[in-house]
Formats: sequence, structure tokens, C-alpha cells
Amino acid sequence: MQAANELLSLQVTDPLAGFKPFTLTALAAAMPQVTDHRLSFDTDLLGALQNTGNHVIEVDIAALHRYMDGQVGTPRDYDTTLAEVHQQAVHHGLDPSNRDIPTWDRIREAGPLTTAAAPKPLSVSITPPPADPEDAPRQAGSLNSAGGSSS
Repeated sequence: MQAANELLSLQVTDPLAGFKPFTLTALAAAMPQVTDHRLSFDTDLLGALQNTGNHVIEVDIAALHRYMDGQVGTPRDYDTTLAEVHQQAVHHGLDPSNRDIPTWDRIREAGPLTTAAAPKPLSVSITPPPADPEDAPRQAGSLNSAGGSSS
């Protein structure tokens, strides 16, 4: 999530994913600053670690996942997550209004995902085709079926 990285001034690929080992000293310094204990806990912890002078370093690891039939993941509410990360940035002294955060700005300009994903009403108009002169009803003064003029 690029927006989370920009808001919290992190340099990691995905602050909401991955294995995160920490020293007890680093956690003891950071945990008192962590206020989010829900979906965005990871980003709040990474921001607090960085804010307390610790270094957040990304290291590649190999992981094997066992997929099971019938198992599904939990969808994330990204609008809620980004709002929480924004509050974390302010909490950790990284007020987004004081710096350039292009991804966050683009997301705010685009609006919530729920709005973007909502079905848009369609405007439909049906115009009948022009009448075929052969199918048009006979009007007064037109030829009758015998070829004569009707009166």
C-alpha cells in the first residue's frame, strides 16, 4: 500500500503483510505509542517503531502456503484502513497536510471505493424505428384496396 508508506514515511513493499520480527527493546519503546489494535495495527506499529528511532528494514523470506479447498480470505475495507493510517500518521507527528503525499492525494480525489464500486444508473431511451409506408394505416383521401379513391 503505497499510500500507507507515504503517510507514515515507511520504505517497505507492503506494510500490512509479511513476517515482522522485533527486538523486545524496540517493542517496549514503540508499543506505548500504538493506539490501533484492529485492522491497521501493523502500520501503526511500524510507524511507532520508526518514530522511536528504530529502523524498519525489509528482508526477503521464503514462505510456503498451504491452500485448502473451500477456504477464503478476509476482504479488507481499504477506505477504513487508509483513514486509520492517516490518523496514525498524525499521531506519530507525520501530519500529511504538511508534506507531499501524491498517492494519498489521488485516493482522496477519487473518493471512497464504495462509491467507485457502486453500480451507476443507466439512462435508457427507446426510439421506435420509423414507420414503413407499406405498414402505415390508410388515411382519408388515400387509395383503397380496389385502387380507387376513398371519399
